[in-house]
Amino acid sequence: MAKKAKEINDPEYFWEAHRVGIEKEYLHIEQLTNLAALPPSGFDVCVFPLKIVGGSAAPARVVAIFK
Repeated sequence: MAKKAKEINDPEYFWEAHRVGIEKEYLHIEQLTNLAALPPSGFDVCVFPLKIVGGSAAPARVVAIFK
């Protein structure tokens, strides 16, 4: 999306995916690491965000719980 925003000279284009939450509640998770260490299935994902008063985003601890 960043490349497309540069091509069409519209910096707002890049943020369209982040605006989904304006109309519908959703959970946006990015920049996870060590995903290759997980098996293809057999686990649940739990997300523990840090509460930031007045914030619209926060860092979070994301944990895989094996069944």
